Amino acid sequence: MGSKSNLIFHHGKIYTADAGRTIADAVAVKDDTIVAVGSNDTVMAMADDQTETIDLSGRLMLPGLNDSHAHPFMEASQVNAVSFSEARNISDLLDALRARAKNVQPGEWILGSMSWHETQLTEGRLPTREELDHACPDNPVSIPRGAHVKVANSRALAIAGIDADTKIAGGVVDLDASGRPSGMLMDAAADRLTASEPKADRSRFGEAVIAVARKLNSYGVTTSAESGAIGASAETSEFNLRTVKALCDEKKLPLRFSASFFSTSYEMAAHGIAAFGESTNTDFFKFQGLKVMSDGGVESANLIEPYEIIPDVQPDPDYHGIEVWPTARQDELRRIMNLCAESRLQLQIHIHGDNSARAMIPLLAEQGRTTDIGKLNWTICHLPLATEEELETIRKLGICVTVQHQPYLLGENYLRYWGSARANAMARYRKMIDMGIRMGGGTDMPIDPLNPFCSIEWMVDRTTITGKVLGKEHSISLEEAVDLWTRGSADCEGWGSMIGSIEPGKKADFAILSQDIFTIPVREIHNTVAEETWLDGKRVYRRS
Repeated sequence: MGSKSNLIFHHGKIYTADAGRTIADAVAVKDDTIVAVGSNDTVMAMADDQTETIDLSGRLMLPGLNDSHAHPFMEASQVNAVSFSEARNISDLLDALRARAKNVQPGEWILGSMSWHETQLTEGRLPTREELDHACPDNPVSIPRGAHVKVANSRALAIAGIDADTKIAGGVVDLDASGRPSGMLMDAAADRLTASEPKADRSRFGEAVIAVARKLNSYGVTTSAESGAIGASAETSEFNLRTVKALCDEKKLPLRFSASFFSTSYEMAAHGIAAFGESTNTDFFKFQGLKVMSDGGVESANLIEPYEIIPDVQPDPDYHGIEVWPTARQDELRRIMNLCAESRLQLQIHIHGDNSARAMIPLLAEQGRTTDIGKLNWTICHLPLATEEELETIRKLGICVTVQHQPYLLGENYLRYWGSARANAMARYRKMIDMGIRMGGGTDMPIDPLNPFCSIEWMVDRTTITGKVLGKEHSISLEEAVDLWTRGSADCEGWGSMIGSIEPGKKADFAILSQDIFTIPVREIHNTVAEETWLDGKRVYRRS
């Protein structure tokens, strides 16, 4: 008959993330499935001479972590980009660019990584076009900061055809005090620049995604979403998804993967659904559905009240952000919603500003009158600002909300651009959980650090990287934050019956941590890594 269990972990502190938040001593696995959870004596009774036993020696085990909102394709695309993670001032950033310029030909593009923020620089600002010109006079330079902002030098702007008179719907070309482009571009304007940049080497995309997956494993992540590769064409998105699906099918990707197809039009949405669908789903790859953007990020979210005036940065007293999906195109969005509903697929909508929430939530409610969109796990991404009435609509419809830790890194910009009142009123996790809204945890990487423990720490402590506390009354417990990152994310992705907790019948996905996050000071949680990560009953990572 074979062994009752071929693998047992014992003498640990196992946070199961089940409905009762049970703490167990041991867990037994048969092949890829959990078969028992409980006390050491009870579980060890399932062992025989064919069973491998692993003594956790009191270490903390969690269910494999699940990033419900991330952009691993964007992370993978930055393998060869100039890193600014160690930069602490503008001079450091420019020195990194100069170093790259010495190793490329004149006229060759120099691309920066988006995994940084001006908050980490002593000047607290982006570099200017002139500074980039002086650092790299012979090369076009493009530096993303997150997914919504880029900074470019004069050569790059000229190649993209951007000057002081350029007007781009859904985007901003920032001008300096002299009326010339400062180098900062937002949303559709940044996309114009991206279209002029050299295309990534597709032949290396697969190995780059595997490298990202292994980095996620080092933090105990066993499942990741691709929440729509922002700015990618339909053809590129299809290539990326087919590549990742093949890696999943061949068991070369040490992650479970849920994917959404980024869409800027009905035609693009129809292309994605025609190319994929439920027939492509396996235990390791799930095609979720479609992703659309309603507005931008912290500097371009569509707000009801105007942005704060920031001399030499944001001088317009009537600036309300950007409608990435204009109100005039709502009928087209309705067609996309109907397409998702008819295909029995998820729709994800990026909503950052309160004016976008006011425009988009009624459309979701309208669709909800004829479609059980909760059953299809329709999702709002981010939603830092929403009224109680809007939250109640979301709850009744069963809509999921995926939340991340943007303020951890971007807190200073929320304060500058939105003002203290809005910055402290955003991300009302306490209220949302108390209302019973379905929620999943995530990082939004590479816009924010891919470290899940930064996200968990922010949700509990609400302290930014600069030490400021924003909206402490909206914080949640550590157990609640871990639940969002495990059971909550799995629920939002429609995988709740298979993963998300350590219970008999579920897949054997585990994270064994370097420290007990339940006993250490909260502000040390972000220093946590995985000692071991297990996926489907197999070890995929061990800390050296």
